[in-house]
Amino acid sequence: MKVKKICLIILLCLLSNILLAVSNKQYIIAVNDEDGLIEAITSLYIKSNYALPSMSAPYSVAELELMLQQIDSNKLDTLGRETYNYVRNKLDYYTFEVDEGVAIDMPIDINIETYSHTNTTDYVERDTWVRGWSEQENLLDLNLSVYANSLLYGISDFSFGAARVTEIPFGSSNFQTNIVGLTNLSFETDIETNMPQRAFVSFGGPYWNLQIGRDNIDWGAGLSGNLFISDNLKYQDYFKFTTFGSKYKYTYLASFFPHQLNYVETDGFVLNTSQLDELQGFSMFVAHKMEGRALNNRLGWALSEGLMYASEDSTIDFRAFNPMLSYHSLFEKANCNSILSLDFDFTFSNRTNLYTQIVIDDLVFGLTESTDSSYSPNAYGIILGIKRDFSTDNISLLSTFEVAYTSPYLYLRDKGETNPSEDIVQEGYGINFIVATREFSNTYSNSGIIWDKQFLGYKFGGDALVINFNNRYGFHKNKIIVETNLFGMIHGTFDIDTPWSTVGGTYDDPGFLSLINFYDTSKTGLSYTGVAGLYSSLEISENIKTFAQFDAIVSYNYDHEGNNSSDFQLTTGFSISF
Repeated sequence: MKVKKICLIILLCLLSNILLAVSNKQYIIAVNDEDGLIEAITSLYIKSNYALPSMSAPYSVAELELMLQQIDSNKLDTLGRETYNYVRNKLDYYTFEVDEGVAIDMPIDINIETYSHTNTTDYVERDTWVRGWSEQENLLDLNLSVYANSLLYGISDFSFGAARVTEIPFGSSNFQTNIVGLTNLSFETDIETNMPQRAFVSFGGPYWNLQIGRDNIDWGAGLSGNLFISDNLKYQDYFKFTTFGSKYKYTYLASFFPHQLNYVETDGFVLNTSQLDELQGFSMFVAHKMEGRALNNRLGWALSEGLMYASEDSTIDFRAFNPMLSYHSLFEKANCNSILSLDFDFTFSNRTNLYTQIVIDDLVFGLTESTDSSYSPNAYGIILGIKRDFSTDNISLLSTFEVAYTSPYLYLRDKGETNPSEDIVQEGYGINFIVATREFSNTYSNSGIIWDKQFLGYKFGGDALVINFNNRYGFHKNKIIVETNLFGMIHGTFDIDTPWSTVGGTYDDPGFLSLINFYDTSKTGLSYTGVAGLYSSLEISENIKTFAQFDAIVSYNYDHEGNNSSDFQLTTGFSISF
């Protein structure tokens, strides 16, 4: 009799698992985070005098929910509780109830954006806009989403929008849109066919997540950008494993890119390729990151180590996939280049957080700098910032002030000596931290294929000194967001196409910021850029949102060519989801 009762209980438990709905929390909050969830959680942590939450985006709903659970809502003020409830409601919104084993959802997003500006001569590429290509939305997104029980979420984002590069350059007229055929009001065939831009599966549980596919990624608390890895590209193809708890988090990442021999000559010039060209070589960036909290949650720390691996003949060294390996111990300069990052932040009792980020690309030890000998230049970057919560009972306000410096040779490498005086350039492809995505183009001049080449880390690369001050206001339970932003940058002559070189012999050390580009002698002197920006967004409902962003730009010695330049840029957007 007892055996029958036990069997009946087991049967009822099994049936309940089958018949009852389960909650799927593996939805991935995108890096651009239009709902501002990570900003809201950051504000709650500072209000609670906690160190910053994990700054390794993207996140699963389960991870953000665990972050929120660390906050005692009873100790928050009225506005803090409203922010807490806002995040709680949004996480519930992205938690999918699966009644059966598999469920399919197909939300549709319609985004209409307009772009107006005054300078149609200097600011004619999307990357010359403050709100650049990685932030601009497609006209139409069909998000095919699949949920399997409580463990798996998958998405394939089929988009319809304007291409990044068009026959008539973006910005060559005073008014543009993201409407296909009306990008420059010229009825050009400029359809963006590089889709999906988000396509991955997310598999996980309450304390771990495995993401495989195409999405963006951003590590760090930087306001102006992050030094180790940033969301400069529209997407990356990677797999990422994360396990997290209340005090510690571990992340392993492997991101894959085309080898630079497909799009760059050894002298640095970009190649135009066609669809018939066979892709050659293999390149990937692998990294692991350990994060922790201490001193009663006031101190946060993170240690990240990365390895850029590249092979012209597609040879793979599987040791690079070891998630517990010390990448700096491989000693294979022909195929590998390692990088290290340290992050610290501390929150004081007055709701003030101090944070820093240090990245070391190359650091010379034990060598004497001499004009008679050549040595490798130092390559590093540092970000120092302070966040302060000034919220009142009616208005939330988070202010951030940040200073960033990147040395001239940060992210750059080559295999051989570079001597412009003797017309000797790179002898091979260096293992640098510059990556690209392959895109189809409608423009005949580009033979069908173009490349979006970006720094893997800091958006502005090396050779830069940046100051950034931002105020983020929230009104009416964060339904209305207003941001003011002041940005200033001094940039040396080194850029993404500058070859790496030993210094101390043929070349002088460029110093703090370079005044002369030995590779492109037409670029001289420091370039100064200032931007004053205003952003506002309104959430009319959970499905309808609108925004506007205005930026005034002034540049002295624009592009290091001796000219001064300015532009006034206005971007507006309206989106509706079904």
